[in-house]
Amino acid sequence: MDDSYFCGGSLISDVVVLTAGHCVKGFSSFEVHLGALNFYDETEVGRIIVNTNVSTLHENYNGLVINNDIALLHLPDPVSGPNIEAVRLPSWTMANQTFANETGRVSGWGKPSDNATSISPDLKFADVLIISNEECQAWYGELVLNSNKICIGTNGGTENICSGDSGGPLVIYEDDGLPTEIGINSFVTSFGCESRFPGGLTRVTRYLGWLEVNAGITLRP
Repeated sequence: MDDSYFCGGSLISDVVVLTAGHCVKGFSSFEVHLGALNFYDETEVGRIIVNTNVSTLHENYNGLVINNDIALLHLPDPVSGPNIEAVRLPSWTMANQTFANETGRVSGWGKPSDNATSISPDLKFADVLIISNEECQAWYGELVLNSNKICIGTNGGTENICSGDSGGPLVIYEDDGLPTEIGINSFVTSFGCESRFPGGLTRVTRYLGWLEVNAGITLRP
């Protein structure tokens, strides 16, 4: 973002990237890397870099309590390639699922530890336990933790999202073995990524109508 900051994102169609609202708020230009594994190796086979200055921030985004932390980047031309594929979004029948006690997978190039001074060069993955909103509210309170959010356990502080992971996906694997994005990496506590505090994410199922309208996609029934 503006040649200064880094966020993650997910391709949800061949022209739209889903990310966090705070990754768009206040920024005007975005360099999108697609098909990357080692972020710093721009010679990777299959890597595509696209620039855009067109974004859509949720109209009710609130940075103070990190609410409606969702946004889109609109690419100038369709993208495709052997290492590039849009992730599936939840179906309308999943709108009321909590996903509590299911296993999800988060990913990103964020800091690998609180002591790290920069993002990870390599894309990292962690399989995490999705916890209930009631359990997460016990850590963050109701002002911050509402129904628009979903939380992940940290396995005692050993697995979590961190700075630089914002905007990246939390996916579950449905019965067909394919991933579905149900969360957008949003926030961690000021005590650090390695604290026992849960990771906080935007709950994608709360925004299905918004996504259909603003991303121009049709979701599964």
